[in-house]
Amino acid sequence: MPLVLLAAQLSYGRHKPWFPDWLTSQSFPREGFVAVVNRAIPFLERVEKLLRPRLTVLLSWTGERLVSIAILILAVVLTLPIPFANWLPACGIAVFGLAIVEKDGIAVLVGLALGIASVIVAATVVIGLVKAFLFFLERVAG
Repeated sequence: MPLVLLAAQLSYGRHKPWFPDWLTSQSFPREGFVAVVNRAIPFLERVEKLLRPRLTVLLSWTGERLVSIAILILAVVLTLPIPFANWLPACGIAVFGLAIVEKDGIAVLVGLALGIASVIVAATVVIGLVKAFLFFLERVAG
């Protein structure tokens, strides 16, 4: 849910994030954070070699608002309890984040492709579950 809040603020144009007091008072062990950072650094160094400012029109003021709306949609999809389907929207959000930081429009397009795939997967699962539930009700009711 913090990601939904961040994405909504970014789509509004806010550059400094705001969180409620109950959330800002939360903490986690420093050792865990250091472990995550240490594992991520080699990957980020490789990815950073690929990213550079290009197609910056996709990250203009309006483009950044549209990207943040896509991030908001993916953050909502990420909250859905769909087994094994959270990695795709998470990757899309990560790519969008890297694209914004590096001002790389090509990365925006990659994030958009991942986002579209995420929404298709989530919609397919939800539609399948609804159809299965309706089929079950039809069988039980007669």
